[in-house]
Formats: sequence, C-alpha cells, structure tokens
Amino acid sequence: MYQSCKQVSDFSLEGEILSLIFKDGCKLKYLRISSDRGVEYLVKLCKELRESIGQNLTQGLRVQVAGEKELNFKMAK
Repeated sequence: MYQSCKQVSDFSLEGEILSLIFKDGCKLKYLRISSDRGVEYLVKLCKELRESIGQNLTQGLRVQVAGEKELNFKMAK
C-alpha cells in the first residue's frame, strides 16, 4: 500500500516584496517576501494569478499572501 510522503498545510504571510522572480525573462513565477520579523520567504504563484496580478506588483509593496504549503518528506523540500 502506498503511503503519502507529503504534508500540506495552510499558511498566511504578511510582508514586503523584495523582488519579483521571472521565468524565461517575462513570466512571473515567484515573489521573494520579507516578513516583519525579518525572515525571507520565496512564494510560488499559482498559474491563474501570474498573469492577472503581475503588472500590479512592485518591489517594496506590502502584501498579504495566503495559500497552501507542501512539505515533501521524501525530497526534504
């Protein structure tokens, strides 16, 4: 019997955008965000949001992000 090695949980994060990370030069893929505690996070955007909000995001903008995080125990990610 197959046993899942993944754990999925909800998260909520508020902070300032440090940088926008693009794939292939033009497709927004990740946001690098610094929280109020000074911790940096790399947040991968879902495909539906990449095109619709990409033009409205700028470095230094304060954002609140909510979503799901996935921990893969087999890959240690």
